Amino acid sequence: MNGSGRLCLALATLVLTTACATSPRVSIHTAPDVDLARYERFGFFERLGTDHAGYRSLVSEALRTATIRELEARGLRHDDVDPDLRINFNARLESRWRAVPGPVFVQDDVYGIRGRAGNRYFLQPTEFREYPEGSLLVDLVDVAESRLVWEAVVMGPPSTGGPAELREALEGAISTVFEDFPASASGRSGP
Repeated sequence: MNGSGRLCLALATLVLTTACATSPRVSIHTAPDVDLARYERFGFFERLGTDHAGYRSLVSEALRTATIRELEARGLRHDDVDPDLRINFNARLESRWRAVPGPVFVQDDVYGIRGRAGNRYFLQPTEFREYPEGSLLVDLVDVAESRLVWEAVVMGPPSTGGPAELREALEGAISTVFEDFPASASGRSGP
């Protein structure tokens, strides 16, 4: 499996975590001077960050489908020819380190049958463990100004699952990031 295939698999396993017991961390960033409700049309970049070697990946297709559903439900229209916003997806898998303190046993001033036995200490050093963490990024770029106006980041540990679980998890992640996205001011109401 090549590097882009491993990244796609890592993204898939990351997003599966969104449907599992471990809740992913989600952060949303909006440009301070932007009214997201003014946008009416959206499209996708021709080559998404989750595509590989000149073709669209299954992950990209699932992300596109879920994003179209979520934004159309908020009154925006999908238009790849003349959009107000262009959308891109990116994924990363990184190694992180976690410090796990060892057990500490302290016994002070022990008295026994023969008097004071003194102090006892049992210390085990801190252990450092490496673990994987994946990130899914969703970027919305204002086409007229060529600038990023909204970004969502989903981070969490990877897990495993099959294709059906992958699609469901990707849809859940996209639903979560667009949960508070405002409805378009074009007259249509959101969910």
